[in-house]
Amino acid sequence: MESATDQLPRPLAATGVVVFLVLAAWAGMAVMAAFEHDHALRRLALWERQGYVGDDGHWQAARDELTRAKRWQPFNSDIKGDLGRLHEWRALQQRTTPDVAAAQHRQSVAHYQDAVLGRPSWGLAWANIAYNRAAGGEELDSVMWAFERALTFGSWDTEVQRRLAWIGISRWKALGITDRQTTLRIVRRALSVDHTLQPAPVDKFIVRTAVQFGWQDTLRPLLNDAFTEAGLRRNLDLRLEKARGAR
Repeated sequence: MESATDQLPRPLAATGVVVFLVLAAWAGMAVMAAFEHDHALRRLALWERQGYVGDDGHWQAARDELTRAKRWQPFNSDIKGDLGRLHEWRALQQRTTPDVAAAQHRQSVAHYQDAVLGRPSWGLAWANIAYNRAAGGEELDSVMWAFERALTFGSWDTEVQRRLAWIGISRWKALGITDRQTTLRIVRRALSVDHTLQPAPVDKFIVRTAVQFGWQDTLRPLLNDAFTEAGLRRNLDLRLEKARGAR
């Protein structure tokens, strides 16, 4: 008695076998990529909790795992984005020299650019490109090119707001009128969220960044519209007092 497969035309049966094998191979690669990716994310989470001071072995292991995951799934933008995040964190380590930090920021930009090729409307990835270009000392035009795309695709995202606020505040003196107005809008939007009980991390981040780059006089009027005005003003005054004492 012939099976159902035997009754199919040979070309069709062969095609079915090929499709099955391709799908099985794809599923296997997805599983392997997920395994490597998950291991790397666990290392990254631990490294983040430790304040980015984990030993080089952990960082190298995470990079190797993400690189293998990318080989298994070369079109996965999340994996590429995490590679960018890994290099950015290496650049921000306190013991990293300026030359090494700049090189790590360039590596981070390359990975995030690779990520947006597959997901061009990923606002946070564009914000990360702009941030790493700025932190790496690249020209303002290249920074603002990515800045605009981040604003277009992710202006509602608090992490995008955080990144763009840092860029606008840190490069304030070099910005034109239009980009300054855009920065003020971003900061107002971030501060206007009703956090009810206490300032959110993005609020404190903006205050800290303003003090770092001498932007506190521009920030103060913007606190009038913030729900957490009193708390943020105290936070700003305390940070200014601490900064003066450190001089």
